[in-house]
Amino acid sequence: MGHRLLVVDSDRRFLQDHKASLESAFDVDFRDGTEGSLAHLEAGGFTAILLCVEASENKGYSLCSAIRRSPLLAELKVALISAKATEEEYARHQSLKGKADLYLHKPMRPNALVSALTPLVPLKLVDPDNPLGDLGGDLGDEWLESLRSELEVETVPHHFPPQPPPAPPQPTPPQPTPVPVATLLGISRPMAPLPPQVIPKVPPIPKDAGRVELLEARVKDLETKLVVTSDDLERKQREVEELARAGETAQGLFEEKNQLAMDLESRLAEVDGALMRSGRELEDLRRQEEETRGQLREQTQQIMDMMESNQLLQAQLAEAREQLESERGENLGAREQLELTVADLQKQLAEQEVNHDRQQMELLAAIDDREARLGRMDEALNAQREQIQLLEQEKHEADGQLESRSGRLLAVIERLQDLEGQTRQALEFAKTEMN
Repeated sequence: MGHRLLVVDSDRRFLQDHKASLESAFDVDFRDGTEGSLAHLEAGGFTAILLCVEASENKGYSLCSAIRRSPLLAELKVALISAKATEEEYARHQSLKGKADLYLHKPMRPNALVSALTPLVPLKLVDPDNPLGDLGGDLGDEWLESLRSELEVETVPHHFPPQPPPAPPQPTPPQPTPVPVATLLGISRPMAPLPPQVIPKVPPIPKDAGRVELLEARVKDLETKLVVTSDDLERKQREVEELARAGETAQGLFEEKNQLAMDLESRLAEVDGALMRSGRELEDLRRQEEETRGQLREQTQQIMDMMESNQLLQAQLAEAREQLESERGENLGAREQLELTVADLQKQLAEQEVNHDRQQMELLAAIDDREARLGRMDEALNAQREQIQLLEQEKHEADGQLESRSGRLLAVIERLQDLEGQTRQALEFAKTEMN
């Protein structure tokens, strides 16, 4: 089991905000997606992973489950972080077998993230030969060389003025014998000796005090330059954020216009469907009209057949009358019979004429009804065509607005790219100033 931390997140902004603090606290690797992360972990050297749920299109949970199933990563600690997951969603995931050891929410402050990960990941060891770490590389070799040259103290011999020769020793006068304090106070028991007086030691003045003051002045100057550069970077960052918000607004307008275009297309599709249904109904009515016309032709043919049969009956009647007149004197019974036959034929003819008139009236009424329905269908079709024209006009207007918004969005994107270039130039300028 290693001591490194692996961070898997597709959010570049999050990595940019937390990369410096994580690298200063832990031995950390970064990956912008879940692809290949499992094999990277199984290669060894890691003690924990900080995994974003939304990484690689919401594949964080699946990678967490794969880690828990891997026997090589049984002791690996997993910390999940998300900008969209709720407490209820985390609670459901915590009840599963492939649960994580720590659940975090975005956004987080860099120091708070480091504090949350400290129980899972050992802190980064400081190299005694390189206490500045990567800061030395950021400041530059020239600055470190100048720092070493100023810390070096030249060994210069100190010249003291000549001292006069010592005076010959003088004879010391006899000193009176000291009387013990106990005797003066009338105390027969000897007193304990007094403790020696403690004299505070004065710290020596370092020989390179002037060098240190010069070094402190240079450090303060460097801190001032860093503050100015940081203020400039913060201003650039604010401009980038404002442009990003403008881009998000433009993106929202673009999505709104796109949704409007999609709604118009759906309405056009509905109208097209209604037109297709109307066309099918119109075809059905036309087919019914053809059928009705065919029935009318058949009935007309029947009427014509009836008229032919009527003419035939009339011819037969005329022949019968002629025969009746010729045989009037011969057979009265036959005459009566012929008259009855003629009466029957006349009755049949009258009934056929009545039926013909009734059928003709019914056909005319059916034709009028079909023509009225066709007229209504034509009116509805014309109204739908006018509605389609209005919708197409609205669609053209929405397309024009969408093109305008797209142009504005491209301008915002170009402005963002310009600001990114200015930010990189500011960073290079800051590094140059620090060097």
